Amino acid sequence: MYQALRDWAGEDKITFCIAGAGRGPLVARCLRAIERSGRAAFVYAVEKNPNAYVTLQDRQRREWGERVQLLFGDMRFMDVPQRVDILVSELLGSFGDNELSPECLDGAMRFLKPKGISIPSSYTAHLAPLSSSRLFNEARAAKDLKSVETPYVVMFQAVNVLSGDGGGVSGKCGPQVQECWEFVHPRVDPVLDDRGTLRKRRSQHPPAPQGPNIKRHAELVPLVLPVQRTAVPTQQLGAAGVDLAPDE
Repeated sequence: MYQALRDWAGEDKITFCIAGAGRGPLVARCLRAIERSGRAAFVYAVEKNPNAYVTLQDRQRREWGERVQLLFGDMRFMDVPQRVDILVSELLGSFGDNELSPECLDGAMRFLKPKGISIPSSYTAHLAPLSSSRLFNEARAAKDLKSVETPYVVMFQAVNVLSGDGGGVSGKCGPQVQECWEFVHPRVDPVLDDRGTLRKRRSQHPPAPQGPNIKRHAELVPLVLPVQRTAVPTQQLGAAGVDLAPDE
């Protein structure tokens, strides 16, 4: 945030929006960055959790004062009083998308001015096959078989990376660690409307001949299929690390 403030062109007052303020750590860091940069700025803090919002109200009264305006609601559906220059969030979770970061931020991009920026502006998930007998034994030690089909957040320690650089026998396998998916914000996508939701668009192909009892659809709705992922640790192939903790 400090770097964005330092590089920001012009002397006008800069407006921030903290999307998903929680109990206020990002708000506090934003205010420290503003003080350090010496720039004039104002902060909107958006939060939908009523328990966290109570904490924000208390911190605003005790610490932040009129430098921050609190807004209660879901960023995907609510509006802010004015468009902002910088949108700040921390919704990544442990795999880049498991806390609804893409869905929420796509809906919040309408908060930005045309030349506004998002922090983060992009994030990428990567995959590699790993072998860990220690993880396998810890996962199967539980009485419930569900434990070996549950995604875990772990520390990389006693592991062996099974893939390698060089492309394998066919020469087409690519690098040792490969990109899974990437999300970019703001997203320039013709199938999204100004609220970040899917919109209908007319088909570019003529409709196929149909019988009199079949309705012709003049519009197509783009379909985005979610990626289903299940980490199944086995003795030969699985997730990596120790200190098992279910990924919430």
